[in-house]
Amino acid sequence: MRSIFIFSFFYSINVFSQEFNQLYFGEDVYLYQNALLKIDTGHYGGYNYMFYNDLENCKIAYNEKVIYPEEKYPSSTDPRKLENRIFKVDKILNKDGIELTGKANRINVPILVLRDTLNQEIIYFRYDTKYATSTYGFPFLTSVQLGDEYFCDKIQILKDDFTGEITTQTPLDLYSKEYFYKISNGTDTFYYLGLESNGSTVTIDGKGVIILFEDGTKFEKLAEEIDVKVGKTDYIYSCFISLTKDEAKLFASKKISKYRLYIYDTIEDKFASERFMKYVKCILNK
Repeated sequence: MRSIFIFSFFYSINVFSQEFNQLYFGEDVYLYQNALLKIDTGHYGGYNYMFYNDLENCKIAYNEKVIYPEEKYPSSTDPRKLENRIFKVDKILNKDGIELTGKANRINVPILVLRDTLNQEIIYFRYDTKYATSTYGFPFLTSVQLGDEYFCDKIQILKDDFTGEITTQTPLDLYSKEYFYKISNGTDTFYYLGLESNGSTVTIDGKGVIILFEDGTKFEKLAEEIDVKVGKTDYIYSCFISLTKDEAKLFASKKISKYRLYIYDTIEDKFASERFMKYVKCILNK
């Protein structure tokens, strides 16, 4: 019994001393296998988080048998009730309860089987691949550590069969608002930065881009024209900036904390800023 207690004690110290990060894998949910997860107390996202204490209920989306239901939304778990607990991902199942080893999608609806590292309680989390790419749909921090190759593998390379021009670009993600492009024609190479921001009012002929980096430095293009189009519920402001190679290198070495398109601001979460920085670094090295 004493040896079991000592093992549990040191295991608990090891678990709680782990470094946790924001990482959202979307369809690559298999990368969470055996990982440690804990609730990200800084972000809850306003999304339906579905936790259950049995698998059968977890297979049924948006029922009211979740654990710790929200008062206003009884089909959603209040993640605050799971704070200060660390879970190990024991298994990843599909909607039929069969172990999932590859990519997931919204049809097979992956389910994370989570084991509390202290009391060994099992709970189930219904993982929506569409929304689990940001704090909006994934309330966890994770112990998973990723190398640059994970991000480099997602870079898209397109060739124009008519001109031979090659475009190397960041992947188009549902929630991405930052895009980087390198376009080569065999003789010259051009770099472009695309940014989007949302606003509740419409403004025509707005100008000016200001980008703040985490290290406190700033990048400005005050004469840059800002485009606007109608979104589903608001207005989408965007710009497409031509960069020099030295300017492009800034985005491969610095993390964006926030940016302003005319008067409309976007605040980056930590994972999005690190992911974009690594994407740009991969593109510049290709």
